[in-house]
Amino acid sequence: MIKERWLLNLDEKKLTVEVLTDYLTNAGTIKLNGEVIKAWEGSIWSGLPEPFEIAGHPAILTRRSLALNRHDLLIDGEKVSKKR
Repeated sequence: MIKERWLLNLDEKKLTVEVLTDYLTNAGTIKLNGEVIKAWEGSIWSGLPEPFEIAGHPAILTRRSLALNRHDLLIDGEKVSKKR
């Protein structure tokens, strides 16, 4: 599994968004503060999950690298930077 994480401060709340993706099947989950909020099954034909919400804000993942299976997270149309 490939794990990506974003630490956010949204509406004065500290949030952690994690994306777990299986590099062989493309199956994955999105977690918000440890709770699964979106999941998708693996398929070579499936794309990213459909748009979802984070604390009432519209969000979406975009694929940054097909080979590395890395993503960008956009909330309210704005790219969120990863913080380590």
